[in-house]
Amino acid sequence: MNKYIKNKKPDKPGKNAKNGKNGKKGGDMVSDAFNASATFGRIMSWFGLVIGIIFSIIIIVIGVVFVNSKTYDSSIDAKITSTSCSGSGKDASCTLELSYQVNETEYKTNTSVNKIYNVGQIIPIKYDSANPVDITTTTVSPKLIGGICIGFGLLLLIGVCAWTYIVQTNDTVAAVSGVGNMVGMVNNSVDVTPE
Repeated sequence: MNKYIKNKKPDKPGKNAKNGKNGKKGGDMVSDAFNASATFGRIMSWFGLVIGIIFSIIIIVIGVVFVNSKTYDSSIDAKITSTSCSGSGKDASCTLELSYQVNETEYKTNTSVNKIYNVGQIIPIKYDSANPVDITTTTVSPKLIGGICIGFGLLLLIGVCAWTYIVQTNDTVAAVSGVGNMVGMVNNSVDVTPE
């Protein structure tokens, strides 16, 4: 009995005070906080990936619709022969009667624009060579808009996939991302609107 009592080593003084109430060292607590933040960052990156993929698909689909939209393959200058306008500035609206020639054949057609024009003005138009009375005053090609949308959608898709990969494979980036997400959530939940 005395042998066991003699060989028993006393606890180091201040052990519980140094390690905290749970007996954990300060380094362990920091490590746990780091791991928790990294885990949260990884979870949020998956949510970001899903949302990014959805938005990318929507943008790409819009781009495809524009690319496959009606093609106005020819352009010409048309003369305004009559106008019917209302409003002003951003609220302006005009119905124009246009006159132009294609292959020595004169065409007249009406179109609506959100701008004030005067009789006698010359404006550029695009038309379908198979049906010259089918025109548009939009000078930007729908195919160009579609191409930009598709390109942006693909870049967004690559970006969210790359970011998710980095967060999933790098502990430091994951932890920083987790802290950023938590700070953002706290800021969004706090009402900072002055009374």
